[in-house]
Amino acid sequence: MENRAQGAFEYILMLSGVLLVVITVVFMLQGTTSNANNTLGQSRSTLDSLITTSVKEAAEGDRPSSCLRLYNRGSKTSGNYTIYPRGLPIQAYCDMTTSGGGWTLVLLNSPYATPPKPGWADATFGNSVTGTFGTDINGAFDQLVGVAYWNAIGNQLRVEVGASPTSISHRAYYSFYINESKNYSLSMTSGTLDVGSTYPAMATYHAANNYQFTTIDSDHDASSSNCASNYGNTPWWYGSCWDGSFWGGGDSGSYQNRPYWTGSGSDYYAWGAIWIR
Repeated sequence: MENRAQGAFEYILMLSGVLLVVITVVFMLQGTTSNANNTLGQSRSTLDSLITTSVKEAAEGDRPSSCLRLYNRGSKTSGNYTIYPRGLPIQAYCDMTTSGGGWTLVLLNSPYATPPKPGWADATFGNSVTGTFGTDINGAFDQLVGVAYWNAIGNQLRVEVGASPTSISHRAYYSFYINESKNYSLSMTSGTLDVGSTYPAMATYHAANNYQFTTIDSDHDASSSNCASNYGNTPWWYGSCWDGSFWGGGDSGSYQNRPYWTGSGSDYYAWGAIWIR
């Protein structure tokens, strides 16, 4: 793997040097030194970007960090893949068709009856699945990819709910960031609605208040009790406790075991997912 990355890096550097020399010679022969300098500056910037991207992909080798990496390499079919965020293997479902493709499924609450209930270690660095992981994302399983991997997968968030994956009632896109130093608090910015007319409370309440991540064995919420334990042991960015949780009440019985878009009343759906690109 190291030899492959080093070889790719050296090859790219050689090509960039050759291209810069050619551009310089052409413009100097034309007597347009200022244009040459401007073009060289633009070329260097482009080449720097090319080198950074190419070396990173070469270093990954056959260990892509996300579904977007797979998509860019030619994998255009939605389905199950192994990705390596932070260098560790994760079984992931990739959506290669919606909104340009390359989306990694990181949270799924489907009609499957039992949500994941991971403790802190698995909720951060694990891949928690209940049911049978596969290509059926409409009831065969629920899933939570550890939040410690989210930044490594991408920086765009797609959140959606509806009757099924093909019948969406609400969909929104955000830029996001997970702050590991603050117990994986979530920030969501630059929200854009694609389907529906209301923004998810995941953004307007949980992320907007910088609530930290809570699990059954690691309480960081704003409540006097552990919100995860109150709602089926499901991990979330609880405040006091939730307004639009994608796990709802879990299987605690106090609320629907469904993804809630807003509130804790009637705005819940049979299916909900969070994707990263």
